[in-house]
Amino acid sequence: MRHAPEQLWQETATVACRFGWSLDVILDLEHADRTRLVSIIGDWDRGR
Repeated sequence: MRHAPEQLWQETATVACRFGWSLDVILDLEHADRTRLVSIIGDWDRGR
């Protein structure tokens, strides 16, 4: 399954900025894992 390029870039940028992970490491994650990390980061940013 392919995901929208803009969504992939947004997820990648969010995880890279927060954790400092390389592009290769982030792209090796399963989409569900990457999406979950983005959700958790959003919760942190909102103070939850």
